[in-house]
Parts: sequence; structure tokens; C-alpha cells
Amino acid sequence: MSTLPQRHKILFVCLGNICRSPLAEAAFRFHLKKLGGGKARHYQIASRATSGWNEGHGADGRTVRCALQAGLDLSKHQSHQIKSAELAEQDLIIVMDESNRAALHSLNANTSVRNRIRLLREFDPEHQPGTPVPPVPDPWTSSDLQVFLEVQAMILRSTEALLQQLEAGRVKPG
Repeated sequence: MSTLPQRHKILFVCLGNICRSPLAEAAFRFHLKKLGGGKARHYQIASRATSGWNEGHGADGRTVRCALQAGLDLSKHQSHQIKSAELAEQDLIIVMDESNRAALHSLNANTSVRNRIRLLREFDPEHQPGTPVPPVPDPWTSSDLQVFLEVQAMILRSTEALLQQLEAGRVKPG
């Protein structure tokens, strides 16, 4: 008798779900594909917004352009606002900054859910342990494509490190 592998539900969250969180979702999927060995079947990955401003919209065009340069496809992404009930279903909720965390805390006060919320840059290899965890800055207000590329680099290295830590058992979803 075979048992099905456990699927870890991981949700990436930012303010509008048009720049950072869809990029983190795509980056995590990209790293899973590189890892190979059928690892993708062990994860259910999604992204959401804390606001409803962009509900149903695609990813920001500047984010899409940068993502394509890194081999990431955001062409089918549509923004969705997180619902309270979705939070309880997730094993790990990765936010981009403290305002995202605060919005999720106000949406669901359950301690169990709160303990599953982590900042993405906690996993950034460039983050110095023992120092405050920096945010993934929101590039949306910038007209400089370089800002989007810098944010993408943060997300790529942080999601890769997150996956490595999950696979090594150093981060326990749920």
C-alpha cells in the first residue's frame, strides 16, 4: 500500500498581488522545477494580496518584463485578495513586509495561523542573523526598472534558500 506524499501549502502574500508575491510564487516554482525529482508534487503554491485594489488584474508589466529575463512566466497570473478562511488552510504564509503581516493578523487572530507567517527575507542568504529582517520593498511606485530587478534578485535568492531549508527539514511547514 503506497501513501501519497504530504503536500505543503505555501502562500506568498503582498499588498496588491501584482509585483512581489506573484514573482515569489513563480520563483519558488522555478526553483522546484530545477530541483527535479518530482518535488513539485509535494508543494501547493499560490499568492494573494492583502488588498482588493487589483482583484482580477494580471501582474504589473514591469514585473512581467523582469521575470521573463529570469525565465519566469507570469502571463497567466491574476491578482486575488486573501480571504480569512484561506489563512487557516496554509502550512506556511510568506509575507514581503511587516505591513503584510499586520494585515493578515487583523484578518485572522488565531495564534496557530500567526505562527505560520514568516517574512521572506528571513531566508535571504544576505540577511545577517541577529539583525532585523528587512522587507522586500514594493517596487510598484518606482519608474526605474532597476528597482524591479533588485527586488527580483532578492526574491529569487530568498525563495531558493526557503526551498533548500524546507527540503533539508530546517523549516517545518504547519
